[in-house]
Amino acid sequence: HNSSTVRQLFGKVGWRDARTSVEASLNFADNALEGNQTIPLSFLDDFRQAYTFPDRNTNKVSALNLVGQHAISERLSLAGNVYYRSYRNTNVSSNVNDEFETDDDEPQGFNDRSTLDEQTWGVALQLIMRDTLGGQRNQLVLGMSGDFGSDQFTQDSQPAEFTSDRATIGIGNFEPETAASTRNQYFGLYFADTLELGADWSLSVSGRYNVARVTILDESGESSELNGVNTFRRFNPAVGVTYSPSEHLTAYAAYNEG
Repeated sequence: HNSSTVRQLFGKVGWRDARTSVEASLNFADNALEGNQTIPLSFLDDFRQAYTFPDRNTNKVSALNLVGQHAISERLSLAGNVYYRSYRNTNVSSNVNDEFETDDDEPQGFNDRSTLDEQTWGVALQLIMRDTLGGQRNQLVLGMSGDFGSDQFTQDSQPAEFTSDRATIGIGNFEPETAASTRNQYFGLYFADTLELGADWSLSVSGRYNVARVTILDESGESSELNGVNTFRRFNPAVGVTYSPSEHLTAYAAYNEG
């Protein structure tokens, strides 16, 4: 009862010329894993037997990522990224009911199953400017990003009895235990500037402002305490100094928050 199947596919294609490059990648996975719990010492006379079964976990993923970059001029370039990802997990587990030994009205075990559906997507864009400042080379990066996601989780349970080979056979209906969903939104604005201070020194200053909004909803109608909307905001600064007197030695000191 430990058979597993792993199927994965990855593909990538790109195009470029002297000033522009575009790459797209696709990723697919469809995997199924089966496994049993650790058996107690009393089962060692037949160590190949299962403690309980079935126990099956499946994962399906599909993802698309698109990356592009364009040189507007020798000193100015634009880069961006767009992605989408879909993930689905299903789980079926057989479990012993610890209360059965003390209460004959309790079932011997349970079949527990759960499903998680997740969708994530996002976009990022940044502008890179290379110029001089005070006669020294300088690079400034300005960017923005948005990342979004939604999740749906359900879990239910069914009373069960064991067969002679420890399989769980349902003796009732599946009853819902949990049903919840979430929505996530993340926004970011950032900059990073690097200024050369002569031949051996350079100074880096950066910062990012983040806004996160997380929504949790009870879909069962029985656990309203799960419901909530939370928003977080923060600016994270950073500064660093690099000293490189030779190709064999580089020293760096930095302070950052976040």
